[in-house]
Amino acid sequence: MKKKIIFIIMLLIIIIPKVYANTINKIDMDIYINSDGTANIKETWSGYFNKGTEGYKTFSDIGNREIYDFYVSDEDGKEYEDVNNWRISASFNEKAYRSSIVRTNNGYELCFGISEYGNKTYYLNYKISDFITNYLDSQGVYFKLIKNSPDNSPISKVNIVIHANTKFNVENSKIWAFGYNGDINYKDGKIIIKNNGSLKGGEYVTLLVKFEDQFFNTNNTVNQTFNAVYDGAFHDVDKSELTSNNYYIKYDNEINILNILGKIILYVTIFLIAPILVITSAFKKDRYGAMIEEMNEKYPNRFDFGEEGRELPDIKEIDYYREFPFNKDLEKTYWICHFYKIGDEDTLRKGLIGALFLKWIDKGYITAIKDNSNNKEDSYILDFSKMKKADNDLEGTIFRLILLACKEDKKLSSDEFSKYCEECYNAIDIWFKGIIKKYEEEFTKEGLITKPTDMREIRMGVKKVNPKIKEYAKEVAGFKKFLEDFSSMHDKVHFDVKLWDEYLIYACLFGITDKVNEEFNRLYPEYKEAIKINTQVLVYTTKNIADVGYRSYTKGLEIAEKNKLIYMARPGIGSGSSSSFDRGTNIFDGSSNITGGGGSSFHSGGSSAGGSSGMGFR
Repeated sequence: MKKKIIFIIMLLIIIIPKVYANTINKIDMDIYINSDGTANIKETWSGYFNKGTEGYKTFSDIGNREIYDFYVSDEDGKEYEDVNNWRISASFNEKAYRSSIVRTNNGYELCFGISEYGNKTYYLNYKISDFITNYLDSQGVYFKLIKNSPDNSPISKVNIVIHANTKFNVENSKIWAFGYNGDINYKDGKIIIKNNGSLKGGEYVTLLVKFEDQFFNTNNTVNQTFNAVYDGAFHDVDKSELTSNNYYIKYDNEINILNILGKIILYVTIFLIAPILVITSAFKKDRYGAMIEEMNEKYPNRFDFGEEGRELPDIKEIDYYREFPFNKDLEKTYWICHFYKIGDEDTLRKGLIGALFLKWIDKGYITAIKDNSNNKEDSYILDFSKMKKADNDLEGTIFRLILLACKEDKKLSSDEFSKYCEECYNAIDIWFKGIIKKYEEEFTKEGLITKPTDMREIRMGVKKVNPKIKEYAKEVAGFKKFLEDFSSMHDKVHFDVKLWDEYLIYACLFGITDKVNEEFNRLYPEYKEAIKINTQVLVYTTKNIADVGYRSYTKGLEIAEKNKLIYMARPGIGSGSSSSFDRGTNIFDGSSNITGGGGSSFHSGGSSAGGSSGMGFR
């Protein structure tokens, strides 16, 4: 009998689950990201508490970010008093209905009193500055949002919502999550994180996001590519998780069966299926493809330019226009040139970069100085050490990218800019796309770009362009004509030479600096020494630095395209490099949870992120 009792007691000890004094049943997080990259965070903790004196959440390894504006309330609407000198050793009553944000050696700790035992709900509100990071090649977030401390009870439910003024989707962002069993997805323009099962002690929720556009004007800039961050996040993902997601893995000293099968499928596709498809398509043209081709021809860039189209009159028929277009808005002028073909795209893009350099020189933001690192007399570099900010968000973005290309002395050489543009071509590409997007939105707000009424055009995403924009294009073309022809104009004596620096800036945008500069110096030699932008600076900023950088940018794009073709021939999905598996080239196409399309989270990985390092009650 005694043995039976002992056996029953031991059995109960084995099968009865561990009982925790404090239990968090549910955590909800709402994270709204402001345009400056600041995160406004609201957390709701619901549970049963019957031990200890305080709740806490710690943050570590968060870089230059700051956490501030912390306050707490509860289910009764009681707002907790903010106190400066928080003591862990203080009594239950001393901490009741009080809260504090405490600086630690490695970050922050948010503290608040339990205040009452029993079923409670706490509302934590705080802000994190520069939540968004400017990487060398894109913007993104890599942050540990929650970490359940090892000795804590499991958290039954975790719901996290990340949103901003921009609606997120697989086209403009890529998303991953690590450290828990659950999923991450898009819903109604928001990023939604949920767990499946409980978040056990020691488990965490790490968020990784890559933005395909410069959505945020953040000051948090690091000298690291997003690809490197992605590799770090996946470095400690368990191989079994990668295999189950059809990840391309190259095991050491193993034959990858998936690789062999994939090659067999590839060869069968190339030599058997592909010829059949080619022969078939020769007899039957795909109706949908024909419709797409027709729409692209009729509506370039999905724009309906009206009955007259976007083609401008012959240059001989365009009147001279002497005013600076759009009140000297370079980027808006580029937008018009881009859509109305006032110059070829390569000339316009490298011209815009050079024009910004000249604009900043003219305004005194930057200077061109002799390059003492070599013996060439005509070698110049750009000094950005005195430039603190740009005139608008678009210029601010390219300014921050240029600083990443510079060394610590903030001096930019052609070699440095060339290297950066080739390695981080995506960041430059996103910047150009950001210009197109901004002014399309601006013209839309002005009612000059509108949605069509025809159902077919609506389905194709066509937008109607008001003829007034074409009139703007004629003015821009007329301004370019004015700069090209001023030496032969009968009223050239009235030419305003005081504006010559600014005329040169636009000549650079149009790609006609050599011609215009030569003609001006011939007609007005007395002003050669008076202008701020001399010939040497002109040559070695627009031609040497901007041109070389742009060529490297296009080279980076070409290499990426080739790598993408190689990637498409692989049997799995590749990305990055690691000692445990070979990832090849990062292709974030959003087709799976590996490539940022959402879906299941990874139970492992993401441990290298800074952010939450613990939470609970004590």
